Amino acid sequence: MGCNGGNQISEEEFQKIVEEIKTYNSGVNIKHNFLDKEFKSIDELVKTLKECQVKDDHSKIYSLFLLFCWIAKNINFDEKSESKQECGTVENILSDKKTNSCGLATLFKNLGEKFGFNIEIVEGFTKHFGFELYEFPEKFKINHSYNAVTFGKNILFCDICLAIILHENNQTYNPFFFCLPFEIMIEFNFPFDTKFQEEGKAITFDSFRNRLRLYPLYFKLDIENIELNYGNGLENINSDQSDTVLTITFKNEVNKGISALFYQKADKFRVTQSATSHYFRGKSVIYNHSEKKPGLFKFEVLSSINETIADGIINNVFPYKFQKAMTIGQRDFKPLELSKYPVCVVPYRFGELLEDMIPGSSIVTCNESIVYTILLKEPADSISALVECGDVKANATLYKDYFKDDKYCLNIVFSEIGFYDCYIWVNHKAQVFFNILYTNDF
Repeated sequence: MGCNGGNQISEEEFQKIVEEIKTYNSGVNIKHNFLDKEFKSIDELVKTLKECQVKDDHSKIYSLFLLFCWIAKNINFDEKSESKQECGTVENILSDKKTNSCGLATLFKNLGEKFGFNIEIVEGFTKHFGFELYEFPEKFKINHSYNAVTFGKNILFCDICLAIILHENNQTYNPFFFCLPFEIMIEFNFPFDTKFQEEGKAITFDSFRNRLRLYPLYFKLDIENIELNYGNGLENINSDQSDTVLTITFKNEVNKGISALFYQKADKFRVTQSATSHYFRGKSVIYNHSEKKPGLFKFEVLSSINETIADGIINNVFPYKFQKAMTIGQRDFKPLELSKYPVCVVPYRFGELLEDMIPGSSIVTCNESIVYTILLKEPADSISALVECGDVKANATLYKDYFKDDKYCLNIVFSEIGFYDCYIWVNHKAQVFFNILYTNDF
């Protein structure tokens, strides 16, 4: 299999290499006698691996993968020296058995080239160590090094440092970071040199720093997207409370057990809420409802085994329209006519705990809304709702009526004309799905 740089590899050969690589970075730490050996010199290491290659008749890509794994397993990451981005000779790295990301990238480049690969060191910025999430610099600065491996006209990226840092519970290192395409590596590292940004997929540093911070598990769970909405997802907020909504869309299989932790920063970040997801129509929805003052919030999305999928920051400042709405009050508003908001009977259905839904009408601040009074068969530990209309997504305000323990009011606020898909969960189980048509023609 041709693996040299330059133009000596066809697109068909490259695709075969990509398929081979996928079998290596699936997540399992391989077992190979070579990985357990200690070497006193670079020449000894290279000679041993070449002998293994001939003996086992494995591909050159597999030799490169074994080099990646050997370094990740046998050389420790020295975070104290990371800020300098300087490293000694490869011989010193081999004898000291520790170095920073620059040293790891230098060692991988040196060894890989002895097997005929075209490897470069990429200087860039990573969000995965050295900074708290809310301390990312406004302007680009180099804090990290990794590698680019050229296959003809194509480039794949290797990061041994992140393989060491972001290993999962059953791993010593994470093979996920071996030979990743640009569109995945850019979720972790931003390259200083624009030649390492793929044409048509380049992003700015500002865009990079403002993205959610993703972890390897994100790509293994077949997630299509995690979307963050703040403030009900509407321009006009109808309460003095703040909602954060995380909508997780899956490509294929249903992945249960997604949850999230929310933290608020005072002197330091402290947990304010732990929330589990509601799965409905191909999406897991997690919401954080807080009555605290605006501030800096951090969230962490977790899998069923408490491995981190993604995290991010919510700079929770109420928008201007919110403050304006609070002062306008209810002046000059007409009552809503319920006939203009028909409920579609199909697929409306009752759940295990839902007794009935009784429509009503109200005006809240400067928004038009209707209220559904929800009657439960017995008291519930939790009840929540989500409303969608095209790209508009919002947590409907759901509050407990003060007259009866089994009576709840769902306040649906409209921001534009259209069909609204409404979902209700009781005790984290999907209980009701129904439609409302908003016409706004009175």
